[in-house]
Amino acid sequence: IIIPIPALQDFLLSAAIVVMMNWLGAVTLLPALFSFKVEVDIAATPSWRASETVDDAAAAPNGAHAALQSSPEHNAATGTIYAKLAKSRPLKVVCLLLGVGVAAGTISLISKVDMGYEMTDLAKEGTFLALGIHNMWTHVYAQYAKEFVAFAPGTDYPNVQKQILATQAELGESEWTLGPVNMWMTNMYVSTGVCEDYNITGDGTLPAHQFYREFHKYRQPSVFVPGTSTIALGSLEAILAYFTNSFAYEKGPDNYDEDNELIFSYNIAQIDMRRVKSTDDKVQMAKDLKRILQSQGLNMFMYGFNFVQIEQFMSIEYHFWCCISVSMVVVFGISL
Repeated sequence: IIIPIPALQDFLLSAAIVVMMNWLGAVTLLPALFSFKVEVDIAATPSWRASETVDDAAAAPNGAHAALQSSPEHNAATGTIYAKLAKSRPLKVVCLLLGVGVAAGTISLISKVDMGYEMTDLAKEGTFLALGIHNMWTHVYAQYAKEFVAFAPGTDYPNVQKQILATQAELGESEWTLGPVNMWMTNMYVSTGVCEDYNITGDGTLPAHQFYREFHKYRQPSVFVPGTSTIALGSLEAILAYFTNSFAYEKGPDNYDEDNELIFSYNIAQIDMRRVKSTDDKVQMAKDLKRILQSQGLNMFMYGFNFVQIEQFMSIEYHFWCCISVSMVVVFGISL
């Protein structure tokens, strides 16, 4: 094997098959179709019908047949084959069926193409790197994966708390996740010394005008909750478990003023990779979770290695078949 990287081997093999399919279609289907077209044109021309019993050389207008006989292209192997093809209807039919078969076979294989790659496909076979990747993805990442549930810029956190909680609950009930999706917002609600007016209206949220004040009290690193004598256990969870100080803020993460609003935040969801056995499973998982995140009208999205890869290959698959279609048309055009 010249190239020891499986991903490149698969890519080059696929490219060779595509080129071969294009070539077979160009040398079988098109000549047969053009030859049948010529037959139809001849049959529709009175001057040609009147000379059916005349020798080909005499019937050919302007001595075209004589020119063909004397041309070097006609004496070549391909010229001989196409000359016989033009005079033999059975050969035309065979080439036509062969070309149609190649096209139909190519189309039938579309659904069998497995888009994506295994991580070990990118490492040289037999190396320590390939072994390490194989062990991690076979024994650890094959069970679960951590993916981000991201809130895009522009999210009005104080006024969409109910929608966020509803989305969180639906994510936790999905077959693709491992139990409830823990979120910094729900953790903030129950932290000691913070959000004392939580659920005061009975809707399971915090009054909107108090949201950022309580949020910054919750995430501020301190021994005691600011303004109280309560030990700030919640801030440890906020910083170490929910990474709130790594979020994007209008005035930066070190500012704890009430007017310092969030620009971008995220939660971490555990994905049950034991259910993801095929490319179809990956695509279905991405579609299901995307539907859940958009169900409440929020600008949320999944982000992480698996979801980036899935979305990329869903897009690549579409453009791949577009390129194949265009390339076949180009090859047929050049073959004219």
